[in-house]
Amino acid sequence: MNSAGQGGGSGLAAVVMGSITSFADGVLTLRTADGAAAVAVADGTLVRIRSTAKEKAGELEAGVSVTAFVRREMDGSLSAATVSVGEAE
Repeated sequence: MNSAGQGGGSGLAAVVMGSITSFADGVLTLRTADGAAAVAVADGTLVRIRSTAKEKAGELEAGVSVTAFVRREMDGSLSAATVSVGEAE
């Protein structure tokens, strides 16, 4: 699944995969196959990094591929439970 799915409601788990277009003020913005997705990333969110020599571990920067495991909040926004950096295995 490349997007957060259909419908609304809090707690809907989904997977969002795409390239980072920005990360600022706790919001990770991704370019996905279905368009842009904005995901809230709390300070305590686990970030898993699969890096290569070309990528710098610990950095969420434009162009880096990520997979975000998210839930849809009551207001329709997405919040990350985990973010995996690097290509999916």
